[in-house]
Amino acid sequence: MSWHIDHPPSATDPQFTSQYAPRITTRSYPAPHFAVSGTGPTMGSSTGCPFWAMDAAAIEAVGIRIPAQDVKGWETFSVVARWFNPITSSGDVTLLMESKSIPVGGTVNGSYATGSNVTTSAAAVGVEVRATLGTITVVDGEDIGIRVSRLGNAAADTLTTDAWFSGIEIVRAT
Repeated sequence: MSWHIDHPPSATDPQFTSQYAPRITTRSYPAPHFAVSGTGPTMGSSTGCPFWAMDAAAIEAVGIRIPAQDVKGWETFSVVARWFNPITSSGDVTLLMESKSIPVGGTVNGSYATGSNVTTSAAAVGVEVRATLGTITVVDGEDIGIRVSRLGNAAADTLTTDAWFSGIEIVRAT
């Protein structure tokens, strides 16, 4: 490849972009990117940080549609949930992540693949808790639907107050 002083390589030149394009390995989706899915929590905010207040005695869920271009070139990624303990009580929170591929023209509504429950302990008040919920395989060209639920009525969920769900982070695995 040769360059001329008056004509640098184009940003759309595949030879240039494949060598120098940034390799994005993590993306964050904060609470406002989610919508209520089924029986839902309420949106709140504390010190400018938006969250979904997920009830301690019910199953409440939020969902998101991740565009295919956000994970283009990825094969698999893990999903890390972020939540906060808003008060001084202690306990555990059980979250469930479900996912599905959404073909062009498909809808985020409907059935999802069964996920697995993850129970994490509440940290000190206001400290973010991060829980890896599972791994998703990417279907090239298809959007991805992710639904995160708090299983407040599960025996392992012992935090007696709302858990403040602040979003997810997806981390490229392969």
